[in-house]
Amino acid sequence: MSRSEFTASANVRVVVEVQGMGPYGEGWTAEGIHDKVAEEAVNKVKHAFGVCASCAKKRAHGRFQIVGEPTVEIVMARRTK
Repeated sequence: MSRSEFTASANVRVVVEVQGMGPYGEGWTAEGIHDKVAEEAVNKVKHAFGVCASCAKKRAHGRFQIVGEPTVEIVMARRTK
């Protein structure tokens, strides 16, 4: 009796929160901060999946991508002395 094999694969989306962005000085607008932190966060995530030190290939070996636009939830400003 032959036994059938079952194999499956999947793509999974994982939400990553990049914390501790900034600080930005007085000359920045909320819109400017929003755009800059979104760009910096994407770059930090890309860097986290940078080049593998042992095999010199991309760490994720081409198996990840950033999908969608970053969501900036909080832009907070306060005056410091």
